[in-house]
Amino acid sequence: MKRLIPVVVSFCMLFATAATSTGTGLESGSEKIINTPVKEDLYVSGGTIVVNASIQGDFVAAGGTIAVHDTVVGDVLVAGGNLALNGFTGDDIRAAGGTIKITNDVAGDVVVAGGKVEIGPHARIFGNLILLSGEALVNGTVKGNMKATGGEIFLNGTVEKELQAKGGKLYLNGTVRGKATLAATEIILQDNAQFHQEVAYWQKDGPQNFDKALVGATARFRPDLQVGDSGSRWYFLGFGSFLVLLLYLASALLLLFVLQYVFAPVFREAGATLEKQIPRKIGYGLLYLFGLPLLAVLLLITVIGIPIGLFALFFYAFTVAVAHVITSLVVAGWYNSNYQKGWSSKTLTGAAFVIFVLIKLLTIIPFAGWLLSVLLISIAFGAIINYLRHKPAPLLASQSSI
Repeated sequence: MKRLIPVVVSFCMLFATAATSTGTGLESGSEKIINTPVKEDLYVSGGTIVVNASIQGDFVAAGGTIAVHDTVVGDVLVAGGNLALNGFTGDDIRAAGGTIKITNDVAGDVVVAGGKVEIGPHARIFGNLILLSGEALVNGTVKGNMKATGGEIFLNGTVEKELQAKGGKLYLNGTVRGKATLAATEIILQDNAQFHQEVAYWQKDGPQNFDKALVGATARFRPDLQVGDSGSRWYFLGFGSFLVLLLYLASALLLLFVLQYVFAPVFREAGATLEKQIPRKIGYGLLYLFGLPLLAVLLLITVIGIPIGLFALFFYAFTVAVAHVITSLVVAGWYNSNYQKGWSSKTLTGAAFVIFVLIKLLTIIPFAGWLLSVLLISIAFGAIINYLRHKPAPLLASQSSI
């Protein structure tokens, strides 16, 4: 059971315990260039990250600029300012960034959020494509379904199955073989646009003629698909959502700094013992997550317990709301202690932020991601509770030194 934490963390794509060909786990630094093939998962953070060799497992990274030029056999989970994914991906891609460009085949699904997203003309996505962006340019082929929200969406490639798109402007110059649901302030049909099945659409100026673009199909104007009367609601579209994402991440980073500054000893000591007595920590964590609200409700039933119950509910609500932040700090403390990094408080906070982003990417995975996230939160909360329970009282500590 002692090694359960590294196993869980590796599977969750949060901890950096998977070994690379050079024996490193979580790599960090201002610049990281990977020129040697990696036989397992690779976890890395840095200002600039360049991958010039194959990765036989998952690739998880956060940085300013990330460029992948070779094959990744597993999943790609990346967050950064500029992302260029030029190698073949053997499973799914989940990415968030300012600029995201995918130029090679992806065997699984692609989920991306960015200021500008581009799918290159030679790229084939064999699963589904889900994108949220200020500007999206899809020139390649999507074998599955495509769902897109953006300020401007350009479709020049092919969608083999269903297309759902909404945005400020939709520029359609590609082929859709499945049903299409379109909603935008303006829909621009270009010469090469083709729809092979039913089209349901809405645009600000009302119905338009789809006849030249229909291949044995019909098009129907549907007012219920309305997304807004004008650009005044542009925030509802992709770029506005991306700005909200950046604000959310900035708020999380600020909260990480505050909690690390105030409770650094707690996170450090809880993280140092994270691998020990795993079943007990899971029990403590689950008892807190599901037992404390029940106890608070019971206290509210009695008049004398109302103040305590209200405080318990408030405290519980706050800790659950920032559960991923707390977990990230405990995990960073674990890594710092387990691998004897000797990180400063600022470096610990930076590492915790990378872990926080990875946890959020993990929760995108239906059910399994949520389940593993709850398990990791339970272990982290349990570690904190276990530390607080066994922390020596100040008086006893002073007496022991006499």
